[in-house]
Amino acid sequence: MDPEVSQRKIVKLRERVGFAIEYAFFNALLQCFKWAPLKASYWLAEKILATLYCVVPKLRRRVEENINICFGECYTDKEKQDLYARFLKYHAWFWVDMLIGPHLIQKDAAEGNLDLSEALKILDETSKNSDTGVLLVSSHQGSPDLITLALGTRGFSLAAIARKLDNPFIRQKIANERKSFPRIELPKNGGLRPAFRHLSRNGLVGLQIDQDAGPNGLFVPYFGKLASTHSGAGMLAALADCPVVMMFAIRTAPRKFSYKLFAEKLDPPADLGDTDANVLAWTKVMTESVERMARRYPEQVLWPHRRWKTRPPQTQENPDRSHDARPASRTSLQIPRFR
Repeated sequence: MDPEVSQRKIVKLRERVGFAIEYAFFNALLQCFKWAPLKASYWLAEKILATLYCVVPKLRRRVEENINICFGECYTDKEKQDLYARFLKYHAWFWVDMLIGPHLIQKDAAEGNLDLSEALKILDETSKNSDTGVLLVSSHQGSPDLITLALGTRGFSLAAIARKLDNPFIRQKIANERKSFPRIELPKNGGLRPAFRHLSRNGLVGLQIDQDAGPNGLFVPYFGKLASTHSGAGMLAALADCPVVMMFAIRTAPRKFSYKLFAEKLDPPADLGDTDANVLAWTKVMTESVERMARRYPEQVLWPHRRWKTRPPQTQENPDRSHDARPASRTSLQIPRFR
């Protein structure tokens, strides 16, 4: 056998074994959280996460660095330490809710711990005044997965753009857990065209914009520092000419499945007569809304994300010049032809 072919088979086998081990741990946690009392599940998640952050110190350093970037000038050292401690708990509870969210939402129908009143009112008013669907933009704060799951149970035709998980076993398990929820899953790569079609049919499209987008992202200010931001939401808003509603699922009580969906309809930025400029303007407005909610509930932000991983060219380092920003490696956005 060709040594190169043999090596590829070995690598593939190791990958599948790794996926199987990950899935075994994932499924064990899923079953534990699903059948144990909810408060016990939250307590167990707290212990697991605290251990993880002790064993992997770079995670703690990353969280502390991000908190310092955002609040270093307005928080004392004690306040930053308190925020880190609260973040650990909220982050642990988030993982429980993410894993068994469908089960908890179905149970919530009887207990009423998910407040959708504000979001439903704004969505209803926005939909009535629009000839297209509505673009829902959120961030990794609170429990974003609950937004599309909860709205799907209220009869909305909803599509969600998200990155496909690498582990095929976990990906299939999560799909099975959510199969009773009417939600269309669109891939992160290549999902803009079907999203545009869904909006043209008066559907809802949901996506998140607060992760590092690499050198091809749009650099817009986030907590006073330019951050590479995905342009997909801005493209859909500018080209589909649809209303944009920022939406966040924020926990309202500790160690309890209790959330409120906060919604904010964004006013469209002025038409700058250029598609690239309009996409950038929309991206900036959306990011400003994400920052406002992060300042309001900082303990619920997913701080381990390397939000400022990609740095802009020297000519763009000053956030005050963000209106001149362009993707780092090209002079014009690659706008897909939707129609």
